[in-house]
Amino acid sequence: MPNGTLIELNLPLDYTFAEIKVELFETAQRGPMFGVLGDPKIYIFNYVDKDLGQRKQIDDEQLRLIDVAPFCGFCELKKQEADSAALELDEQIGRLIGKPLTDFDSLHNPEVNEFRYRMRSLCEEIVKTRQSNSWLEKMRYAFPCEVDRMVEAPKYILQRISSDGYVHVQVFFDRPSIAIDMTVHHMVTADELIQLTIRHLANDPRQRNVFEQILSEVENESFLYDTSFESTDPIKMICTNNYYLLKIEGCLEYLLGNYRLIQYKMIQKILLSDQTIRLIAVRRLSIEFEDESIYSVPEFTQPKSRPRSQSVISLGSLSSIVALSSRRRPKVLSSWLIDRKLVIHINTLSKIGSVDDQPVVNHIAIMVGIFHGDKLLCNHIMTPPKPLNDDSDEIEFGMDIVFTLKVSDLPRMARICFAVVGWTGSVSGSKKLSKSTSIAAIQQRPNQLICWGNMNFFDYRGILRETATTVGMWGRTESDAIEDVSDADPMEKFFNPLGTVVQSSQEAGYPLLTVAFTKYHDGDKDQVIKYPEMREIVKLYQPEQIVGANSTKQPTMESFPEETSFDDSVLDNRNSSTNINKNTSSGKEESEYEFNNNNNRSLNENDPAIRRTSSMSNPSNHRTAWTQKPSVTFENSDSNDSEWKINPKLSTKSHGSKQLLKQISEFCDRDLLYKMTDSERELLWMLREDCQRQLPNALNKLLLSFKWNNQKEIGQALALLQFWPKISPTKALELLDYAYPDSAVRKYAVECLKELSHDDLSQYLLQIVQALKHESYIYNDLVRFLLERALENQRIGHTLFWLLRSEMHDPTVSISYGLILEAYCRGAVDHIHILQRQVDCINRLIRIQNIITQDKSRDSREKKIGQMQDMLMQKYYMDTLHSWISPLNPLCKLGKLKISKCRFMDSKMKPLWLVFENPDSSAGDVYMIFKCGDDLRQDMLTLQMIKIMDSLWKQAGYDFRMTPYGVVSLGKNVGMIEVVLNSQTIANIQKEKSTSAMVAAFKRGSLYGWIKEHNQTEEALNKAIEEFTMSCVGYCVATYVLGVADRHNDNLMVSKNGQLFHIDFGHILGKFKSKFGIRRERVPFVITHDFVYVITHGKEKKDRAGMLWARFQEHCEIAYLIIRKNADLIISLFSMMLGTGIAEVSNEEDLQYLRDTLQIDITEEQARLHFRNKLTEAVRNSWKTSINWSAHNIAKDNV
Repeated sequence: MPNGTLIELNLPLDYTFAEIKVELFETAQRGPMFGVLGDPKIYIFNYVDKDLGQRKQIDDEQLRLIDVAPFCGFCELKKQEADSAALELDEQIGRLIGKPLTDFDSLHNPEVNEFRYRMRSLCEEIVKTRQSNSWLEKMRYAFPCEVDRMVEAPKYILQRISSDGYVHVQVFFDRPSIAIDMTVHHMVTADELIQLTIRHLANDPRQRNVFEQILSEVENESFLYDTSFESTDPIKMICTNNYYLLKIEGCLEYLLGNYRLIQYKMIQKILLSDQTIRLIAVRRLSIEFEDESIYSVPEFTQPKSRPRSQSVISLGSLSSIVALSSRRRPKVLSSWLIDRKLVIHINTLSKIGSVDDQPVVNHIAIMVGIFHGDKLLCNHIMTPPKPLNDDSDEIEFGMDIVFTLKVSDLPRMARICFAVVGWTGSVSGSKKLSKSTSIAAIQQRPNQLICWGNMNFFDYRGILRETATTVGMWGRTESDAIEDVSDADPMEKFFNPLGTVVQSSQEAGYPLLTVAFTKYHDGDKDQVIKYPEMREIVKLYQPEQIVGANSTKQPTMESFPEETSFDDSVLDNRNSSTNINKNTSSGKEESEYEFNNNNNRSLNENDPAIRRTSSMSNPSNHRTAWTQKPSVTFENSDSNDSEWKINPKLSTKSHGSKQLLKQISEFCDRDLLYKMTDSERELLWMLREDCQRQLPNALNKLLLSFKWNNQKEIGQALALLQFWPKISPTKALELLDYAYPDSAVRKYAVECLKELSHDDLSQYLLQIVQALKHESYIYNDLVRFLLERALENQRIGHTLFWLLRSEMHDPTVSISYGLILEAYCRGAVDHIHILQRQVDCINRLIRIQNIITQDKSRDSREKKIGQMQDMLMQKYYMDTLHSWISPLNPLCKLGKLKISKCRFMDSKMKPLWLVFENPDSSAGDVYMIFKCGDDLRQDMLTLQMIKIMDSLWKQAGYDFRMTPYGVVSLGKNVGMIEVVLNSQTIANIQKEKSTSAMVAAFKRGSLYGWIKEHNQTEEALNKAIEEFTMSCVGYCVATYVLGVADRHNDNLMVSKNGQLFHIDFGHILGKFKSKFGIRRERVPFVITHDFVYVITHGKEKKDRAGMLWARFQEHCEIAYLIIRKNADLIISLFSMMLGTGIAEVSNEEDLQYLRDTLQIDITEEQARLHFRNKLTEAVRNSWKTSINWSAHNIAKDNV
């Protein structure tokens, strides 16, 4: 065998070699080194002919054993040699993602191999589909345009155009070079606009020659177009064939589709910025796709020359082959039938002294807990402390850990978490410590976390672990430090249940923990314990209302298959009318990881083992009787299962009263941080089927209303989920949070997210990608959804690539993220060259900035800038840094560097100020900042939230002139920032208008004077003040809600058109700076006296100024209440960022700040008054802000 093993088979002579290969891999699966094997298709048989003595290979696997004569019955299975194209593609992908694909091969991990196979199959399907795409479909993939589906434009946009609805448009032709000025109605379509432009050319005697030239070109290329129409009308001939396509000047945005002009979001953006709509008429044939030949199926999709790095397939790849035979399959026993307590054996801990920055401890112990998400399922247990021995790097524990939780109650996504803890002081006693013993003495508590590790109880196929294994631990970080030990259970803080289940490599040097999982069954050594399939769960716990309903009328729902299976047989109740009770299967796609055998023990409600498990597996902490509510009563039952009895009038068989459902609706509409009371949990669970019919938005809270340590409740919840109506995508985002680890729940969330448009998906992509860290297995529905969308829309693909690529330095995600990146690249080979150019350019820029930051010479700044420009002129940089797509914005193509305008900035990290030509000669230059040394992910998050707030305001009909400029993280502490042109910092404006840095911050007329200087007419000034006022409204609310700190006058900027905006979001969620224990910033947000002076138009009269201020205050309150109504979305998006490594978004306490600023526990009128008071406080204490700004002006040179 290719893995070095020798397998002996007794086979009939009439077996084909295809059948022999099946037998080989079935046998190898149960032997050693199976993970080394790859796809069976890449192996061929070799043998020595016993008659001729020649070495031969089997090219036709339909040959039978009797047809050949292998010497002594020996055959060798060898891997076919990969072709050079396949190897080259593998090398390109490895270089692009920053990880050689051979690293994945060397893991010898069946789960990794399975993922690669499945993703390869997905990409092959997509590439084949792309082969048949029309030209327009290819354009929509490569150059997708954002379109507002609402035909009628919002009021805030209509206010920017004339009352008759006409707008000024300029259309440029590059061949011949000419510009057409027109006034068109905003409801004109893209096709009509082209026709108007061509007709304008034809009817203008001065442009007659130009029109004739265009017409001649069209006639010469007419063989490429549809000629079925009469060509007597030359204008019709040009327009009918879509000879020209309109592109927005300065970017790669084409007006695709025949939408109204006002529907294109880029056009809306241009109108909101009061600019002229400038379009370029581009010849359709001149538009080049990157390597357009990719739309023919590449070689790797053909079975004969499928390129592979090494092992790309394992169990799942065999499924279609194994399905041909049912011989010697392992017997499967459902985990729900195992009525035994969970037990693991702790063996040894080795490499103890290898942890960097390890605290000095004299005793260590191992804590073990079982978690579902962030919730403990039973009491955690700690081994007796062991003294550290300097002479040994290994400690033997040799102890069984027996949990109160039973195997039958173990949820699918349960994980076992380990924490190695230590004591710095003396340890009295050596008895086993657990949560239940309450650790009497504080000295018995460990006070140091040394390392941690996590592992899933079930593997990726749903099979329970029953063998010994080694857990590669991870070292602690600053966020793992245990500071507060005053909680009810401070010991729980030592665990890291949201951490990765990936094991650290031996090269990482972290401790290794050896444990053994218990084998819970006797008899057949090949028998495995497997979590039940969804169809079995639904059959056993199908909701009563659905069981009793007419199945032909009751809609059914496709089951949420195991994350290790392609499909399940339960059908979708939202899209199908198939009877759920038929228990039909979906053919070969039923479950490709599943072991099917007639001897398998299936779940049945009449099975005594099930009844026994159900009666003995109730949670250790029953819900409290809800006696406060007179309408609901509970009694203790004399039956064995000891469950609470519900008043028959309110049983789940009947409908809950409107009053109770209203009560449920009220607390289910609360944000995710809201803690339900015991009575609310009871009520919600009791009326869960009523909620399924009438309150689908109650799902999120319902899934938190019970503890996932009881088989019956888990089964009832998952069965009901299969028939739950879809909720809104924004509500479903919450289900991707760490609190919802179950794969069925997350699949349901993904089904809801499929309703998102590409534009809306892009808006939430940052959080959705981070949600991948909360997945337990590499393959999951969320990964497939993201890849499918990325391979439909290259702009989403661009964003997805960089969100993943920027974290490839993190060993906890480098494997899963690398595999996703590999899959994307295989499905978007046409995008590889674009992305590789970006990676090459980024590496050049990193090199330049490193040279600048490492230069400690005393040369003047001007001389160093000259040296930097000299470097940029070198061929090494010039050949790379031109004609590439900006990583910051895939709409922007960068031309040549304008080296004379490039420089580095004054700040500590010396970021590069770069200027590129725009390929559209009539468009302006492109400016950007390249920065190394700072983590820009927090800036990305804050600006994304500001953009979402802007979107919420616009949906409500308000435009607060926000400027959420672009920021992208490109690697560890590497990123790019968009430059907002024609703007200046408040600090520079104040210094420009004052002779002294100390008093500059106190001059209230300086900002007003600067705006007036750049808007000299009364009309322009009034417009600029309106821009300032509205933008000040938006940023006052946004910065208050998000708790943006460090708001000195160099972090606030104003554009020449009056728009205010904030930059540099290094401190958020109330992490205000302090000096000597004194908080520097003492206002809830920035609104200084000079801001008020601008808002009131510099008016001295109190009546006029008061009216203008009242208008500003009213808009602030409106903006605040709009965000408050969407508090659950804001908090949910931040919650999804927990555990991502962003320092100031690290725990639920950070999210509590949002609840405080949004005041979601009071009425709307009280919230309005709350913000009004905060605004008054900000103005009253603005003098404190001015003092801080004055100190900043003195300390920093704002040149």
